[in-house]
Amino acid sequence: MMRTVYLHGYLGETFGTEFRLDIATPTEAVRAFAANFGKRFLSMIRDGEWHIIAGESLDEGEDYGYQDMLALGLGASDLHIAPAVRGSSGRGLAQIVIGVVIVIASIYTGGAAGGMSASAFSVGGASVSYGSLAAMGAMMAVSGIAQALTPVPKLGSGYGDREDVDERPSFLFTGPKNTTEQGGPVPVVYGRHRVGWTLVSSGVEVEQI
Repeated sequence: MMRTVYLHGYLGETFGTEFRLDIATPTEAVRAFAANFGKRFLSMIRDGEWHIIAGESLDEGEDYGYQDMLALGLGASDLHIAPAVRGSSGRGLAQIVIGVVIVIASIYTGGAAGGMSASAFSVGGASVSYGSLAAMGAMMAVSGIAQALTPVPKLGSGYGDREDVDERPSFLFTGPKNTTEQGGPVPVVYGRHRVGWTLVSSGVEVEQI
């Protein structure tokens, strides 16, 4: 499907800001730019960190900032590729796709796997091609690279040996859950009160994701 792809920041200054491309996923867009602009484009992508946004604008679109989403379809949305700008606290890392991950995903989920259409095996009448296996293996490799490059969360030695509460980024849980750690006080409240709560225990099962 034809859609408009916008390059922001120094990518736009170098190669142009607006392109009409027949692409379905962010990885196809990167391959299209690489085919037209060569190694220079791939080098700039590889050395940077990027926001991948599907939608009308950077502020109103859907964030494709997780490596597993790079091969997902864009629907009817336009695509924005913008350099990531992070604060000193490093917040927003989860929505930033590291350049080397984009390059590897674009190469190994595209041409390298696309040409292998021969059937590898069949289960219940449905066949699985070598291309499908290669694509799945490539995405597993991409996930491993991203995990290796993502900083491991470090907890302080004591409950008070940390930043102020408002400045504590959480890599362990995000969303509508309060976060706490061992050693914090657990309030005991009697009667009916309209107050916040403290999370004592929480878990996520695979079936819930």
